[in-house]
Amino acid sequence: MTLSDINNVPKEAQILIDTNIIIYAALAHDVFGDPSRRLLKRIEMGEIYGFIPTIVVNEVLDSVYVCGTDRKWKWKKSKGRHQ
Repeated sequence: MTLSDINNVPKEAQILIDTNIIIYAALAHDVFGDPSRRLLKRIEMGEIYGFIPTIVVNEVLDSVYVCGTDRKWKWKKSKGRHQ
């Protein structure tokens, strides 16, 4: 299945959300931004069930940190690997 098939996902389907979907939606990617947002909206509306593994949450937060968005949002620096 591709993101262009997002409207064809049957109601109440269970899908796994990977990092790229969240990143594409958040950054309004030219090609995949809209389909990613539509997918997340369908999950929000309860049409389909989306599951996000813990590692995906970690990857998204790490991407935000590496891109410097943490400074824009004034996150406090932790004693992690990015010192």
